[in-house]
Amino acid sequence: MLWIACTACSAIEEDFGAYSIKSASQTEIHFFHLTTCPRSNSAKSYINENYPGLKVKYIDISDDRGEALLNVAQKEYKLGNYISTPLICCGDTYIQGWDYDKRQMFDIYAQRYQQAKPDTIY
Repeated sequence: MLWIACTACSAIEEDFGAYSIKSASQTEIHFFHLTTCPRSNSAKSYINENYPGLKVKYIDISDDRGEALLNVAQKEYKLGNYISTPLICCGDTYIQGWDYDKRQMFDIYAQRYQQAKPDTIY
């Protein structure tokens, strides 16, 4: 579990203005992680191996900008003060942590992103 202290990155959070994780993750998945988190690393490897063309924005929350974006997600998804990593945001839904059940959930969400292909213009 990760406890979020919002004071250090409030100025950086202002840089994002009206940025919405929910809106942005309609077209790409937002993957919040710590490089030292074994579950984050396992999830990242799984996604890269099984979904090589999937549009995923990997956000390291150990730096101030990543933490500020996490704070945006925390507010939008009403996550409270304790957040597990990885946090994977897929539109209006999210997955916290990584295990067999979470992997199955991710597989379902990933299909939606793989099927959303741009219209062909002739």
